[in-house]
Amino acid sequence: MDLWGLYMTDPLKIGETSKKYKNDKSDLHNKVIQDVERIFNDIRRYYEKFGASPAAGDFYVKEMDIRRRRLKSFWSLKGNILSLYSNFSHYGEDPRRTFVWLIILMLVSALFVYSYSNLSMYDSLLFSAYSLLLSFKMDEHKLSTLISFWRLFELVLGTSLITLFLLAIRRRFKR
Repeated sequence: MDLWGLYMTDPLKIGETSKKYKNDKSDLHNKVIQDVERIFNDIRRYYEKFGASPAAGDFYVKEMDIRRRRLKSFWSLKGNILSLYSNFSHYGEDPRRTFVWLIILMLVSALFVYSYSNLSMYDSLLFSAYSLLLSFKMDEHKLSTLISFWRLFELVLGTSLITLFLLAIRRRFKR
């Protein structure tokens, strides 16, 4: 059985059958998850040491996925941040995914500005691209407070996505 299958099975069937663990399945399950995470980390470091970068990237994704599952609960800030990191850039391994999210953010922003201002669709798209890529400087357009807050949201999320995109590109060139 591979490590992934080991993670997915019930921890009590793995070999620990003492009464201590039968009463506390969650502790044993967390221990097994941490062990699998550590093993994936060791394998990733081994592959990096010997220059097998694509395989190291695969084990990095698996390691981060297990860490996200271990930390995942509704109120877990680390688990939620790892979920966003996974969704936006596949843990920094996929620059295309981040680029697609940037385009989606720009288009949604353009639609939002078009809906709540008197700008044309073309001007809204330019306005959104300018807000996302260049600066938060207010220009000659009279904007509502709602659009100003949206621009702030777009600026924060856009800067984060651009950073993730550049990190993913860096990781690709590093290999």
